[in-house]
Amino acid sequence: MRAVRPRRTLLLLALIGANLLVVASSAYSLVRSRSHYEQQAELSTQNIASALDQNISASIQKIDLVNDELERQMAAGAVDEPRMDEFMARQTLRLPEIESLRASDPDGLVFLGNEIRRKDGVTIADREYFATLRDNPDEGLIVTKPLIGKVSHHHVILFARRYSDLQGHFAGVTYATIAVDHFYGMMSQFDVGASGMVALRDTDLGLISRRPTLTGDALGDVGVKGTSPELAQRMSTGDLSGTYHTRKSPDGIERTYSFRHVQNAPMLAFVGAASRDYLSDWRGEAIKSAAIALGFMILSLISGGNLFRLLQQAEKREQALQEGERELIRAKSAAEAASLAKSRFLATMSHEIRTPMNGILGMAQLLLTPGLAPSEREDYVQVILHSGQTLLTLLNDILDLSKIEAGKLERIPFTPRDIVRECQTLFAKAASDKALDLDSEADPAGGLTFRGDPSRLRQMLSNLISNAVKFTEQGRITVSVKEIGRDESGTVLEFAVSDTGIGIPADKQSLLFTPFSQIDSSTTRQFGGTGLGLSIVRYLAERMGGGAGFDSTEGRGSRFWFSIRAEPLAEAPPRPAETAEALLSAPQDGRRRLLVVEDNITNRAVITGMLKKLGLAFDTAVNGQEALALIEAGSKADLVLMDCQMPVMDGLEATRRIRAWEQETGKQRLPIIALTASAFEEDRDRCLAAGMDDFLTKPLVLRQLTTALETWLKKPD
Repeated sequence: MRAVRPRRTLLLLALIGANLLVVASSAYSLVRSRSHYEQQAELSTQNIASALDQNISASIQKIDLVNDELERQMAAGAVDEPRMDEFMARQTLRLPEIESLRASDPDGLVFLGNEIRRKDGVTIADREYFATLRDNPDEGLIVTKPLIGKVSHHHVILFARRYSDLQGHFAGVTYATIAVDHFYGMMSQFDVGASGMVALRDTDLGLISRRPTLTGDALGDVGVKGTSPELAQRMSTGDLSGTYHTRKSPDGIERTYSFRHVQNAPMLAFVGAASRDYLSDWRGEAIKSAAIALGFMILSLISGGNLFRLLQQAEKREQALQEGERELIRAKSAAEAASLAKSRFLATMSHEIRTPMNGILGMAQLLLTPGLAPSEREDYVQVILHSGQTLLTLLNDILDLSKIEAGKLERIPFTPRDIVRECQTLFAKAASDKALDLDSEADPAGGLTFRGDPSRLRQMLSNLISNAVKFTEQGRITVSVKEIGRDESGTVLEFAVSDTGIGIPADKQSLLFTPFSQIDSSTTRQFGGTGLGLSIVRYLAERMGGGAGFDSTEGRGSRFWFSIRAEPLAEAPPRPAETAEALLSAPQDGRRRLLVVEDNITNRAVITGMLKKLGLAFDTAVNGQEALALIEAGSKADLVLMDCQMPVMDGLEATRRIRAWEQETGKQRLPIIALTASAFEEDRDRCLAAGMDDFLTKPLVLRQLTTALETWLKKPD
């Protein structure tokens, strides 16, 4: 083990060193490559600036030759104006860059030139270049800064010379103009990249022309001095050419610039290459280098990881053996605990099922005894009914866990205070029989309307109240609901049941909310039950976005609670116009008739007995085929109570055939309610899929039957 760790350390150091070497070499290569691209950009801008200087200088030389020729002809003597006009027109055609050729007399009046005559009265006497040439006989060619032409009315560069008469006196000025826009076309010949630029400025750095133009920006106007700090510094030293880099170009683009003074003209040529252009290939190389380095790092890490894992196997093997031993111990303990819990649960269920069965079978035998008094018979029937309800509660608790896991929660309107009062009313007699006070409390939120599953809430609250009544011998039970929180997802409601019962010992409290667990599972325990009720409460509360818990002191009582998250509604839910109790107290008048389809004689007797008590008329059938025949023959039934499992033809098939017959004949849909001992959610889904409208489970409860009949017999035709 000790020899493994030094090798792992050496491997780790080797991997780190190799990756650092690759990263360093890649970085060095990229730095050199970037320097090469920057040098190429500098050389390119210098070459373009030089070429632009040569082109402009060549044009100036041509214009100077034309001016020189014009000066000689003007100085030869009397001016032949038609011949001179023809000469000027010919020179303009020969040199397209020239916009105009003109001549003035000693007073500055322009008398020759294209698009102008003496009679037009155009004078250049106010121009600075005219005064300079007039007053300085030795002055050569003058090239002006951009000025507005008096004839063209746009920016031009003017090239002027003086000419003298035969006696050598000042006779006037000849000049040629080039439109500033001509320089834009000249600069367009050079490729400086998508974000590059070429510009001409005067010696005071005023703008002459720029490509591309800065549309909508004052910095693009002729004569504006918008430059970078780096250029201003270079010009302050008197440099006539140079190269510099700036991140503060007038248009905000980072560039490498070269500038050059144009020969024989007060102009500076500027060429700028954008770093985003000339470094684009370098960025591609950088991405490739980074990808290669990253790939190497990944491969080295994978390879190193594999080697590292191999070196760790010795250590992991020992750890796995130790963990396996601990896991076996835990698994053994869990299996023993599960086996013990199963044995206790089976023993408890045996006791809990046999107790009500004893009551049912024993009282049934006593009922067969002749000569019973009515009071005795009623007592025996009450015991049978109570024992049957106890047995049904046991079965429902056992099945409820699987049902709620498979089922979906409803989202319908409900009022928390109404649920509390309904459950209080339901247990009022049980509490009264033990001389217990059963009260209810609700804060203002209890009277509001929310969306949720009221059926499950009644089940959960009834579970807690039932336990409180069971474990409280004297004192008070209080059922309450209140709001304990609110956020964007809804309101948090807390339902609670407080009692003054026996309380829960501290060493037994961990058993609560665990399926099949009870505080006392011995054969001498005083209270019955499956131990499933509280686990169902917690499971449902968690599915509703809340939780469940308790506070208890042995000998002083307990407080059990659960919380849910519900969606508040603006309006209260509609209340039915008539309750189930109203239906019981006001039997039907015989205008409604039911068809009872049940093969079991006992079940049929129970159902028809309940219908007689409700004052309803009925017909019976012993299987689905017989029921189908009655309906096709014109039975006057307004509703069908259909058993699902029957000989000859079961209820599901009979329902499917009835629905098909209704579609073929155009008959109105007949309500069909399933009666079945199958209580799972998938059984309900099969009944509804076959065409049934509702679902009741056996053993049949009169209140549930009454509610279902009220719902379907009162639906509009």
